[in-house]
Amino acid sequence: GYVDPEEVDDYVARLDDRASQLLAMLDDLLELAHLKNRQADVEHPAPVDAAALLKRVVARFRPRAEAHGLDLIVNLPARLEVAVQPTHLESLWSHLIDNALLYTPGGRVTVTAEAEGDTFTISVSDTGIGISMEELRRIFEEFYRSDAAREQVELGTGLGLPIVSQIVRIYQGAVKVDSTPGEGSTFVVSLPVIARDRAQDSGRLSTGLV
Repeated sequence: GYVDPEEVDDYVARLDDRASQLLAMLDDLLELAHLKNRQADVEHPAPVDAAALLKRVVARFRPRAEAHGLDLIVNLPARLEVAVQPTHLESLWSHLIDNALLYTPGGRVTVTAEAEGDTFTISVSDTGIGISMEELRRIFEEFYRSDAAREQVELGTGLGLPIVSQIVRIYQGAVKVDSTPGEGSTFVVSLPVIARDRAQDSGRLSTGLV
């Protein structure tokens, strides 16, 4: 009797959204705490096929991209080995791609990975809402979400980019952001890890079907 019968479905849907939001926040908080307390895990990482890992990550996001009419494009060598913890790499890509899809109402999201010398570079670019210069200074703060982000998506943990920043800090790397409001954003992560590009003679893969 607390809710009128005709409003039950709406209330249940809202409760489900909030519960999912709390679970997502809990997962992100646990991941962030783990990253802050386990930095020694990266001292002797085994080589991992980053190209194969990226394909698996993208496969999880592709149905969501297609449901929103977005092109999810991937550019990477046929094979790319890097010495990095695979869970860190998967988390890095997952949070960057998730953010790009969340805040891109139309157009495309492009993911690129390459190795040059001892530097492994990851780029995630979108044609979304963009970020103002004032907001760029705060996007890696825990729980921070810009006004434009809240207008675009009501729910969000504000922890995805802090997790990205913490992973980059662990590897003593760097993350750069180039963004224009209303045009989109590009996040470029550089990790100074031992990397080896094993692209075959066929050259680079550039496809939206990975």
